[in-house]
Amino acid sequence: MRIWIGRANKFCLFLGLLFSRWAFSQESTLLLSDANRDSRRGTGILIVPFENRMYRSDFDQTFCQSTRMSPKQLKHFFRNGLNQTLYNTLQKAGYRVRDLMEDTAQSKSTLYNIYSQTAYDYLNVPDPVHFKPPKNDSRTPKVIKGQLVVESQNEHKFMNARLLQSQLINNLAKQYQCKLFVFINQMDILSGNTSNAYQYQQTMQRFNIHYTLFNDQGIELHSGILQHEQAENGTAAALTDKAFKAISEQLLKRIDFVLFPKKQKK
Repeated sequence: MRIWIGRANKFCLFLGLLFSRWAFSQESTLLLSDANRDSRRGTGILIVPFENRMYRSDFDQTFCQSTRMSPKQLKHFFRNGLNQTLYNTLQKAGYRVRDLMEDTAQSKSTLYNIYSQTAYDYLNVPDPVHFKPPKNDSRTPKVIKGQLVVESQNEHKFMNARLLQSQLINNLAKQYQCKLFVFINQMDILSGNTSNAYQYQQTMQRFNIHYTLFNDQGIELHSGILQHEQAENGTAAALTDKAFKAISEQLLKRIDFVLFPKKQKK
């Protein structure tokens, strides 16, 4: 019986992996835009890196052993690596990107002000194609037949940024001459086992980047999770080379979709 349950769990994980890949492929075909280098040129984007506390990983022990970095150094390595890859991808595409980690000493006070005026809400992941800003969906506990019942929430969740002061974006827009603001809210590097049709088990690394995109009026234009999965690889450098590139391309596609949605042919 235990063997059967174990195989069933592995099969469910395998189906979940297939579904996530199918969903991403569907998103790629639906997030169409008319963006090009000329249309992007002149649009300023400010990247706000995630706070140090907004990082979790199932692989830090492995990474620290392979890189000989301390946990603090490793966190900075990933934080800076993701930020740099996002910068390179958006800049190469034609956007004018401002980087708050290029000079950490100079931007330290700016980041402190941003973090102190930002809160985070754990919300359902919105549909990236038919986007509507997510809202708190609090479920009130109910007493049914003398039993306390709380409605279950099976939807995928993500960490969304909420501005505590509307003036924050106005000040950043003036200081950095930007129209868009990408808040990287959290980074997850999670472990998950899957097996193929031959029952060969593989440990997968799933990278979840939680983000929120604001315009210069503080309006939430888009938000959600950027995701990449790959077979376990012990080298931290391989992550920045492969996973972060895939994630930055996803973000570029979503920004293009928001700013330059493909016009329907009449």
